[in-house]
Amino acid sequence: MCWLVSFVILLASAGSAQEADLPKLVQKAFEQTVNQALQATQGVRDAWAHACALRDIAEALTMAGQTEKAMQVFDQAIKVAQKIENAEMRANALSGIAEALARVGQIEKAIQVAQEIENSEVRAGALNDIAGILAEVGQIDQALKIAQGIEDVDERAGALLNITTVLAKAGLTEKATQVSEQVIQVAQKIENEVGRVIALSAIAAVLAKAGLMEKAIQVLEQVIQLAQKIENASWRAITLSAVALALAEAGQTEKATQILNQVLKVNQEIENAEVRAGALGVVAEALARVGQIEKAIQVAQRIDVAGERVSALSDVASALAEVGQFDQAIKIAQGIDDAHQCAIAFKDITEALAKSGQTEKALQVAQEIKDAWLRDVALSNIASLLAGAGESDRAFEVAQSINDLQQRAIALKGIIEALAKARQFDRAFKFAQQIDDAKSRLQALASLVLEMRKAGLIN
Repeated sequence: MCWLVSFVILLASAGSAQEADLPKLVQKAFEQTVNQALQATQGVRDAWAHACALRDIAEALTMAGQTEKAMQVFDQAIKVAQKIENAEMRANALSGIAEALARVGQIEKAIQVAQEIENSEVRAGALNDIAGILAEVGQIDQALKIAQGIEDVDERAGALLNITTVLAKAGLTEKATQVSEQVIQVAQKIENEVGRVIALSAIAAVLAKAGLMEKAIQVLEQVIQLAQKIENASWRAITLSAVALALAEAGQTEKATQILNQVLKVNQEIENAEVRAGALGVVAEALARVGQIEKAIQVAQRIDVAGERVSALSDVASALAEVGQFDQAIKIAQGIDDAHQCAIAFKDITEALAKSGQTEKALQVAQEIKDAWLRDVALSNIASLLAGAGESDRAFEVAQSINDLQQRAIALKGIIEALAKARQFDRAFKFAQQIDDAKSRLQALASLVLEMRKAGLIN
């Protein structure tokens, strides 16, 4: 019997969730889903898919409070991942398991798994992600300890920058400043001059967002000098564009515009037509982000490589949407003659509208997306935002309009998680029967069990 039939029978046999013992019913559904998921993994021959499936089950079990069983499944996932023949895929599978362990609070085990990854680059990336997860939950000292121990200079700088960003968002300005000094010191050690400039520009942008304008401008003055010394014209153009965006973040719009005008001159030195077109696209997007809309459109339209031109116009439209210039963004998107790039632009506009609270307009604009899958992705994101805002009924209506089964499942999972957090457990459980994607169903039920545990309804 397929899982959906048995799941519906389970619901029907209990009658209304209000009449039944809801905690027991939810727990039983979760157990049944876990068992079915575990049985399904036995028939998976591909080691990568098998390891990922076991990882997802283990993470769900941890959320539901079944730590001992979860760790057993995590161990199975590690053993399967270690048998993957392709070295890169094996490293990435172990990295995913390490990150999942960190998300559920199993930090020591997560670090252990990460340290065993043979690929040094993937290993550093996994440790970077673990440090970021710890920072997000407020374990700054432990996050710093892990970040400082990362051997790869680029990843160490990235990890410290992520921690700085978390501290800045939390309003911990003094601590953010202290960590930013460490980031700057590490970034100075990056051997690749382009990577060094981009890393320092990112640090300056974070400092600016935290309100540390003086420090941000100080860093940027140094970065401008470094960027202008880069011999390769295309990389000099791209790095200076990154510097300009950071300057704009620091409120130095005039200086940012001057830098971008300089980049346009540098661009003329690039001999390869496609590389020159790609660099112009970066400049066009940057101009849009610093408010130079007309110039951004002019630069994008004068790109003589068709593919790069439509890509640049799509990026300009997306950038305008992000800063709230929706009408202008829609106008540009409507003029893009490449169907795929046009769809990407409208998807980004739709999501930006939804994030700004203009959900009805977002739904209208979503109908302009001709690519069915991209439209469903946008609708799924809108449904999740509506659910997070407490509009679960409207979110469910949007989710029902999604054709792609996986995207619909993701939307329904978001609705269930929002309802569970609002302690509307009965409604959350009823919505669970609508999910036909196994992974999303498992995660949704795990979230429901977690919130019911917090409410004291499930041990």
